[in-house]
Amino acid sequence: MPGPCADLRLFVYPSIPRGEVLRLSEPCFGRHGDSHPNNSHGSDRSPCIAMAAEPCSYESFMSGRPAANTFQYTGDWVILERMTRDCTLVDDPRLADFFLVPFLFGTLSAADWQRCYPLKRMLKKALKRVISGAMLVHLNRTTASRHVFLCSTDGQFCPATFGQGDLQNATIVHLGDDNVWGNHFRNRYVLAARQKGQGVVWHNALTVPHRVSQWLPPFARPNPLAPRPLLLSGNVNLNRSSCRGLVAGHLQRLAFSSNVSDRVVLAGRMLAPGDAGQLAASSIFCLVPTGDNKGFTARFYFVLLSGCIPVRIDCWDRRLGFHETAFPFPSLINWSKLVVSASMREGKRAARESQRLFARLLSMRPSELLARRQYLAEVAHWLTYDQRDARSVPQWGKPLRVQLRERSSACGQMHSILATQSSPLRRTRSTQMIC
Repeated sequence: MPGPCADLRLFVYPSIPRGEVLRLSEPCFGRHGDSHPNNSHGSDRSPCIAMAAEPCSYESFMSGRPAANTFQYTGDWVILERMTRDCTLVDDPRLADFFLVPFLFGTLSAADWQRCYPLKRMLKKALKRVISGAMLVHLNRTTASRHVFLCSTDGQFCPATFGQGDLQNATIVHLGDDNVWGNHFRNRYVLAARQKGQGVVWHNALTVPHRVSQWLPPFARPNPLAPRPLLLSGNVNLNRSSCRGLVAGHLQRLAFSSNVSDRVVLAGRMLAPGDAGQLAASSIFCLVPTGDNKGFTARFYFVLLSGCIPVRIDCWDRRLGFHETAFPFPSLINWSKLVVSASMREGKRAARESQRLFARLLSMRPSELLARRQYLAEVAHWLTYDQRDARSVPQWGKPLRVQLRERSSACGQMHSILATQSSPLRRTRSTQMIC
């Protein structure tokens, strides 16, 4: 039976040693059957990083051994395994719809943060080959947009080289926009790289979710009719930013004055994953402020897969609309049906924004709540990397495949134009990508 990606033809560049990556990943991320929390699958001794029917499970959100926190950035390994297994692979680059660069920028970041030095050294050596251009023999101005790089980490940690030459037109698969230099993005395609302290435009970008299955029970579609006694909850470190504490304080005071304080639970510190999952599963809405990055945190996907409607607080105050925010799979998921969004700034405006937000949550009609929860049940399986039973979610991989197919079709119409251009095309608001 053909895989869900069989209609895409991939030319895959020479791969890093798969077995070596898996072997070196075990000391950092563990393997099935090990003694670390909740991993009881003794018959399956595969490394946790590998694509699995039932993922390893960690009892902490924080770093340690195994690497509970950094594991969220290893989704690129699953994408690589899925694409090379399910898509049609070709040896002739002239037949390729896309050129897959099988390097793991997200996993390299995780290995670096976790101090997995043997894995880091091996991946770093491979990175030099990629960045030098010695490996990318088919990369040119015409094919750049069809070169796919896997960088399942926050935007500022992807290589600054992506902002140079033909690479700035490549398709970068990443976790969402970010900018450590303070420049504000105004559309979902603009990212920043660390190059001389300046933001660098990446003309093409595809957002994918964080990998959060290690913190959740085996995936099951959320039940939109299940009772949820709490109106709003939050599993948030309020000391991480002043915005978080300010907003939480306003919301708690509003809950008290509205006589619903018993239905609002905002934890002031990070709970254990099991407790956080139960809290989210008991709540209609879940508070998900932005973190160090301006896009998303793993918390956003954690609450979605728990069946909770995310209340996304943009503490960077960019005031972006849904069409300007780098939500994953925007052509398949209507995020306005799922997410309640608000921007915050310290001072008097934060109190006004919090009041408007709380009034909206409190007054949302049961019919709208049911519609949002039903829609979440329909699309939640597209946001998880690991499934207990793949047969229950036969369309895994469809979102990324559809976006790649859309780009392939769009660029096919533009290649003749590009051949006569002396510089890359400029994006307009109606343009879907830069070829």
